[in-house]
Amino acid sequence: MSARTLDDVVDHVSVRGTMVSTSPFCPSTLHVRCLENWGLPNRHGKTICDGYVLHVQFNRNNDTLMHVYATRAEPDVPDAPFLPAACVIS
Repeated sequence: MSARTLDDVVDHVSVRGTMVSTSPFCPSTLHVRCLENWGLPNRHGKTICDGYVLHVQFNRNNDTLMHVYATRAEPDVPDAPFLPAACVIS
């Protein structure tokens, strides 16, 4: 019987060349230097980059690591690459 880790099963997206998990149950463990490209998170641990909201939680045991997962940003966020709506209010 073989066992697969949950990290192999979850989907990943590319954010500025770094693959980030999309599952909050199995976030990616990355080095904190990734924040140099993404920008620092706000007080809630979220930052927006390349159309994704990155949820960042720093590792309590090792201050050089962080746990990150990504969700799609809302269309009204300026960094998100969404097309404008086709409807018109008159």
